Amino acid sequence: MRIFSLPITGLITSGLILALASPGLYAGQQEIKVSNGNSISITRLQATGNISLLWLPSEHGLSEGDKQISNQLAKLGVDVWLVDLLSSYFLAPVASSINKLPVADISQLINEFMLRAKDQKFVLTSGRSAVVLLRALKTSKRPDGVLLISPNLYTATPEPGASATYLSITSSTKQDIIIFQPQLSPWYWQRDTQSRVLESGGSRVVVEVLTGVRDRFYFRPDAMTSEQSLQHKLPLLLLEKMKSF
Repeated sequence: MRIFSLPITGLITSGLILALASPGLYAGQQEIKVSNGNSISITRLQATGNISLLWLPSEHGLSEGDKQISNQLAKLGVDVWLVDLLSSYFLAPVASSINKLPVADISQLINEFMLRAKDQKFVLTSGRSAVVLLRALKTSKRPDGVLLISPNLYTATPEPGASATYLSITSSTKQDIIIFQPQLSPWYWQRDTQSRVLESGGSRVVVEVLTGVRDRFYFRPDAMTSEQSLQHKLPLLLLEKMKSF
């Protein structure tokens, strides 16, 4: 496991605050059919580069932050598949909805993405949605890398100072993973243990510490100035890390 700390002031910001709907990038809504008859809604943001990213929002649902960062990534040349997963199954944006998502459907979605995407293929999610993503990856084709923003892989929220207990998928995952861990998150203190559990299943893990920000920093309605600043820099950071795989 490698751990890096990323000060907000240390990232390049030029050209990252971009329009949400730029000509030539937005390909419209698409429906991905899966074998049981369900359809999963995605927004496809096509770009000219050779990197594709499948973005699954957190348990809070598809946010404006997800949309803004996806558009900025497309401006940087990343072909983004932004998935409106909870709405596709008429589920509320709460943590308990994650357990109601059909893992087999998401696995098929990943396979469709892997079939149609460009040369380098990555998947991203955050929070509790990391659970369903890792479960789906067990039976799908393997992407080049997995990006997790403050993943919640616990059986239950650990008490402050207490050891965490992890869901079994954590130790049975074998992927190349980068974890972006906000420093002001309650999960920050579990980062070393979480990485060891993931590595016990054969995963390669890199932890990027995001200094001075909380969980959900890129779509919080009460975002601090430091969180707003990092939100604008996040697309470039994600691109840099995808290129590093």
